[in-house]
Amino acid sequence: MVMIDHRLWLPLGLSLLLGFLVLEQISHRRSITSIANQIKELKAVLESYFQQESFVPNSQQGSSVPNSQQGSSVPNYQRGWKDLADPGFLEYIRKEWIHYPPTKPTKYEMKDYSQDNESSIIANELGHRRNGFFIECGAADGITGSTTLLFESMYNWTGLLVEANPNSFQQVTQAHRNAYSISVCLNDKKQTDQLTFKLNKQSGGLKRHMSKQRMKFIDKWFSESSDEATVQCLPIYSILLALGIKHVDYFSLDVEGPELDIAKTLPLDEISVDFFSLEYRIYDGSGLDAGSAKKLKSIEDFFTQTGKYKRVHLNFWDVLFKRI
Repeated sequence: MVMIDHRLWLPLGLSLLLGFLVLEQISHRRSITSIANQIKELKAVLESYFQQESFVPNSQQGSSVPNSQQGSSVPNYQRGWKDLADPGFLEYIRKEWIHYPPTKPTKYEMKDYSQDNESSIIANELGHRRNGFFIECGAADGITGSTTLLFESMYNWTGLLVEANPNSFQQVTQAHRNAYSISVCLNDKKQTDQLTFKLNKQSGGLKRHMSKQRMKFIDKWFSESSDEATVQCLPIYSILLALGIKHVDYFSLDVEGPELDIAKTLPLDEISVDFFSLEYRIYDGSGLDAGSAKKLKSIEDFFTQTGKYKRVHLNFWDVLFKRI
């Protein structure tokens, strides 16, 4: 059913009335002058109405367009929005971006889907906890290499799947995981933005965070390396507030670059996280390069300085931290 903005009811009603009046005048053989005068009167009413209204179509809600009914411009939530707990902004996230868990989620085989059995290590560290909440940022297709599917299939967890690549996100929704999902990038700053994303399946990421060495590797090995898209970026803090989540059992960050910067945006005094895994390796086809070593040290320094976490595991790709 087509929805009509409430501010159009008056002009539409007046237009219909005008049509009836013209038909009535013609049927009674009234003069053309009389009909013209009535048209002028209705035209004046309509012009006065539209001068008083700044009509904002529903399709443009969220853009910076004047709206005299609200007494101010409609907020531009897409770029530069910094009031992360604003109720209107949180409602915008809930309505425009979050996909809710399906009524009949797929029941997956109870096994570890992650690389290097990472999920099993975390499950053991958490005492095989049941009914937890996870975040998996860099969810890919929602199944392949998933660091959270073990917890969903074996321990009855739910959570949030984040995938910025719009092509991969279609696969996430088709996986019918028992979790919320959202097709945005998690911003590395405490505000919203729209950024360029390299569409390279599981090796894609934000262009501004890819080193020249990494770009050369992608261009060499991936046929779709030239494909790009502009994606919406939101702070993870606001997404969690929109969902009413204040505690996260496990947060997995695998976004080909800004893992640490994203983690830094989360106020750990307000949102408690029991377990983190962050990809530290900047893979370019070689071994542990200087960039990866530097990134690993920065990650370890940050979590140590919080006084809240200790490192419990390091593998080829990721480093794992548990809350003390």
